[in-house]
Amino acid sequence: GTRVILQATRLRETPVGVADAAVAITGTGLVSALGLDRLSTWRAICGGGRPFAPLTVLEQRPGTCKGGAEAAALPTPGGSDEPREVVYLRHALHEALREAGIEEELPYAAQR
Repeated sequence: GTRVILQATRLRETPVGVADAAVAITGTGLVSALGLDRLSTWRAICGGGRPFAPLTVLEQRPGTCKGGAEAAALPTPGGSDEPREVVYLRHALHEALREAGIEEELPYAAQR
C-alpha cells in the first residue's frame, strides 16, 4: 500500500519552547454512502458508484425528500442503543487503528 505523510501547519503562534511537530497519518477509517470502509468506498468511486437513493434513516419532513446518500446499516453487536452517528464513528476509528497496527495497543483505556 501507499502511505501518505502530511505535515501539520499551525495557524496560530506556537508558545515559546514548544517545537512544531510533524504528523504522520498511519491509518485511515471511512464510512460513506459508497462503502462501510476506506477500501470499498475507494473501489466504488473508481467504479463510478452512485450512492444516491431514497433516504431511509435520515431525518426529513414527510414528502420533502428527493433522495440523498446515506451509509448502509452497520451491524450493532448486542443491539447497541448508541446513536447511529456514534456507531459509525466508532467503526471508522477502529478501522483507522487497525490499519495503523495499534488497535490492541492503546496507551489508555479503550472506553475513555
